[in-house]
Amino acid sequence: MSAFEAGLASEKADLFDLALTLMGKLLGWNAYKPEGQGKPDSVWVQSDKLTLAFESKSDEKAVNAISIRTVRQALTHEIKVNEDDVLASDGKTITIVVSPRSKIDEDAVAMAADLRYMPIETLRELGSTVRAALRGIRSAAGPGADQVVVMEEIQKTYAAAGLLPNDVKTSLTSARLKSIPAQ
Repeated sequence: MSAFEAGLASEKADLFDLALTLMGKLLGWNAYKPEGQGKPDSVWVQSDKLTLAFESKSDEKAVNAISIRTVRQALTHEIKVNEDDVLASDGKTITIVVSPRSKIDEDAVAMAADLRYMPIETLRELGSTVRAALRGIRSAAGPGADQVVVMEEIQKTYAAAGLLPNDVKTSLTSARLKSIPAQ
């Protein structure tokens, strides 16, 4: 298992967050891990018009609901991304809570606003798809391949696997946190 796969499989937040950031880079986003407390666990920048901010809870167990504390923390991420000055004034940040938990605390539903939700296993499956695509690209392009050939193979393979930036954005942002079952 590669460090990338091990990181995504990890319950240790620091390893998971680094792998999440690497996945963003492998998918063609300008991804980074903000330094400091109270910041997103990873930020993926598509352009000065769109960023995805992640609040990942890889260290939590699935038995409980997503808490009010998690929702409050995730709601600050748009402010933190704006402080990083990676967006235009009319840019948008979409915050995604990645969690093994499949329910939200009933008192947190009203606070969840426009936060999005991604089950951690679904994100890990996306990571496996990225890894498989990269292996296919390496095999198809062959050793010593011209850069243009490699870029064309990346485009073709990513398009076929649904890994182009807009496909990934749609996949990551389709579920609203407030629409998962309350507990």
